[in-house]
Amino acid sequence: MTFNILVLPDLLKNLPPNFKDNIKAAIKELIIPFPGTGKGEKKEIKGANNVAYRLRVGSFRIFYRIDKDNRRLSQNSPKSTNYHF
Repeated sequence: MTFNILVLPDLLKNLPPNFKDNIKAAIKELIIPFPGTGKGEKKEIKGANNVAYRLRVGSFRIFYRIDKDNRRLSQNSPKSTNYHF
């Protein structure tokens, strides 16, 4: 099963080019987005009202949700507004 990945336009806006490349590569590897499968260090975020996940890319964390019905991943809001799920 493949998923479409929806990324907020500002995700890579202010990052140095080498970080952008690493993050783009990690996002492309989210072919299988569930923790324990595929590539990448993925974990389910505990305590979230709606199930959410995080992908670790070096010192960066990308937070995302999986929409199984529509087969797509969507990025959560930036960290400053990411306190309530």
